[in-house]
Amino acid sequence: AIGCTTAASVSLEGKNLWLVRSLPVDTRLVLKAKLNVAMTLYIPTVLICGTLFNIALKPDPLFIVLMYAVPLAYSYFTALFGLKANLNSPNFDWTNEVTVIKQSKPTLVTMLVGMLLTIVPAVLALFFGHAVMLAALALAVVLDVVLYRNLMTKGAAQFESF
Repeated sequence: AIGCTTAASVSLEGKNLWLVRSLPVDTRLVLKAKLNVAMTLYIPTVLICGTLFNIALKPDPLFIVLMYAVPLAYSYFTALFGLKANLNSPNFDWTNEVTVIKQSKPTLVTMLVGMLLTIVPAVLALFFGHAVMLAALALAVVLDVVLYRNLMTKGAAQFESF
């Protein structure tokens, strides 16, 4: 939840944004492509780590499902939130990619929100167990739906305005 490629994906277009804008495709497709790039990193990681944790911990069936569902929902939230943050605060005048990737406001905000939304439920789960994980999953799914709808409407309009 703290490493997000989409937090810099719009800004990395830089002065060449006109190339993406001139493509004969719907703006929502461009935004979905940026989300899919992030998910190609997240999904294999979640599958491998979830499998290894489940083999090592030998948990009950509910926990096995949660070991995949919660990280996938958080991953999608992170990708959506990073893209939204970058649309709200793009930087197209950079001279070095490091400025956009490591030193930008969207990257910092996405990283801090990701840490907060990960650490708090993790600590609570130590004391309250599966109920917290189920609540975190439900919250992440709701946030995913809200952010996705916002990105496909207002976010697409923001991207078109650049």
